[in-house]
Amino acid sequence: MNLANRSYLKSQKLKAVRNGHRLLHEQDCHLAKKTYKYVKIHNELYVVKQECIRETWLLIKEIENLEMDKKSLEERIQSLHKKNKALVKNHQDEVEKLVKVLISS
Repeated sequence: MNLANRSYLKSQKLKAVRNGHRLLHEQDCHLAKKTYKYVKIHNELYVVKQECIRETWLLIKEIENLEMDKKSLEERIQSLHKKNKALVKNHQDEVEKLVKVLISS
């Protein structure tokens, strides 16, 4: 093999190595872009999950407050029913007394 052929072969190998490096660099850039995209999507997903957790917590608190309000209202209704029952009984007693008075007079 003469010097020109060896030089040509070395030149071809160098071109192949350079092309390999260029391809690797392009692949690295492509992977970096994909990685950035996936990290960005992952972060967005995290934010959405946190918002869902917060909304769920707020709904649970609202349910707890509504249950407390319901219990309070049920107790008030029961109390008012008792008062109403007592008033009706007193009214009936008064009506009976008046009827007796009217009948006896």
